[in-house]
Amino acid sequence: MKYNSKNIILIVSFLITSVILQAQTTLFTQTFGSSDIEQVGGLQTNTQQDIFVVGTFGDDFNIGNKTLINNGIADIYISKINTNGETVWAKSAGSNDRDKVTGLQLFEDSILYFSGTFWDNATFDNLSLSATGNALFIAKYDTSGQAIWVEKITGTGLKNIE
Repeated sequence: MKYNSKNIILIVSFLITSVILQAQTTLFTQTFGSSDIEQVGGLQTNTQQDIFVVGTFGDDFNIGNKTLINNGIADIYISKINTNGETVWAKSAGSNDRDKVTGLQLFEDSILYFSGTFWDNATFDNLSLSATGNALFIAKYDTSGQAIWVEKITGTGLKNIE
């Protein structure tokens, strides 16, 4: 077999990739879920390597040592997992219908913004939103899990954020 520069680059790239892939170490595993639907809508890490996860769940939802009670067809969860894989906090939000979170952004290592949809009346900590039918929302939480504000976006027709 004749080796040209493309073959050598491909072989070296494969060897480097193999070494890198073999060097991966599992730091922890975290099991979460319910007997119904679960969906991750967003995941971010901060500079301390804490993990923030938001998503949607149906039925009662276990995340680490926390259990969230479902209050509708599908609710929203917001959680923080530390570098040891321990759930620091987990909260639920939403209405008595189908709620969904579809995005998460961590800002300046201390503020969480997430967005999604809710139906009729939804609660985020002690903050409430109302709509006729479904509407979009944007929520702002601190990294301690406290709701700072939540706003709805309304209009005509069925709404969804993807």
